[in-house]
Amino acid sequence: MASPEGSLAWEEILALAAVLSGVARVRRRFLSYRGTPHASGAAAGQLGEGHLSERTTALARAGLYNFLAASFGEPPDEEYVEALWKSGAIPLLITMGIGGDGIRSWRQATTADRLAVELSSAYSQAFLRPGPQREQLLAPMTLPPADGADDAQAALSHGPAAEAVEAAYREAGLVVGGNGPIAPQHLSVELQFMHHCAAREAASLGEGDLGQAGEWRARQLRFLSGHLRQQAGALADGLIQVSAHPYYVALADLTICFLTSDGLELAQPGRMPSR
Repeated sequence: MASPEGSLAWEEILALAAVLSGVARVRRRFLSYRGTPHASGAAAGQLGEGHLSERTTALARAGLYNFLAASFGEPPDEEYVEALWKSGAIPLLITMGIGGDGIRSWRQATTADRLAVELSSAYSQAFLRPGPQREQLLAPMTLPPADGADDAQAALSHGPAAEAVEAAYREAGLVVGGNGPIAPQHLSVELQFMHHCAAREAASLGEGDLGQAGEWRARQLRFLSGHLRQQAGALADGLIQVSAHPYYVALADLTICFLTSDGLELAQPGRMPSR
């Protein structure tokens, strides 16, 4: 069955996960795990062949979420760039039509020896530097800090968007962690949340606990449909408007296509996507 427009076929997701999952790892400073809440469900037991396939699906999804979270979380270092270049991921994105003609033209013109400096500069220009060419990685609807507050982190984490995502993190046993200020509604943190939940779903399936797996799956669907897809869509539009680097436009395009496909997959509990 053909994928809906703007989504990826499941074979494409598996292929992308195979080459991208090992390129980068999200740093623990984004989200820290504080254990898992009690979940009712079926007792642990042997998994049938269908559920083993679901575990493979969850692991592939977790790998892609991990890569995207790391990619949007901070400027790429040399290790990331070297792994990206050697993985063959960029030609694969081009073959799938992700990023359009921009990434194709850029790939033909760039070389491995200048990639690290180029992508680090591109990240800073798109997401860090002040001015009209900067695109926001935070969810909209942030509010000013409370009266008298001058803490930068308080300003970053205040508002309905931050409160909503923090509630989802706490319910799943997670807290925003770390070294240096990072807002709970930062795109990289939200993507790491999905990575964590998909990984926990896979672990629960591996243990034969289908009830627990279903609860992790339900968390993902609520978060994706209620928040993450809207934020990622706004980011993709913004990157195009500010003429961001083709690689980051392609990453945003990949994110949108993947989230669209994942929403369809998550809405079918206990079933693999149509092939």
